[in-house]
Amino acid sequence: MSSCLINIHEPALISREIRSAENHNVSCFFSASASLYPLYFAMPPKEGSPSRSREETRIFIHVYRELEIQEKLDSVTRNKPVYEKMAAELAKNDIVKTWEQCRWKLKNLKRRYKIVRDNNNTSGRAHKTMPFFRELDEILRDRPST
Repeated sequence: MSSCLINIHEPALISREIRSAENHNVSCFFSASASLYPLYFAMPPKEGSPSRSREETRIFIHVYRELEIQEKLDSVTRNKPVYEKMAAELAKNDIVKTWEQCRWKLKNLKRRYKIVRDNNNTSGRAHKTMPFFRELDEILRDRPST
């Protein structure tokens, strides 16, 4: 389940935001600090089915699999144009994402892949898995940066 956190710094906005959150069936919680500020709101998950999200991820991995994109991401430090190209390729499949969303999606997929791979390469650990592990393993297995 995904959620979005909104940080409220203005005390005058808090009561209005709490009422708005209650009207939209959103749960509220405070930060771990002793003070009441900042106050966070956990927004409800976005509409859409998990199968749509899985299909989007499958297409995203297919776009990332292109050798040209991998080489550009490895060779340049300013990757915004590469992520913009990925977003454009996703748009051809009716998936609307910004370049920042593509960047974070790839970063999170790589992070999760590395956690699972490292766990499974350590003896005595229970086997872990993740969605699309095989597809990512084909791409990232022999790469030194992962």
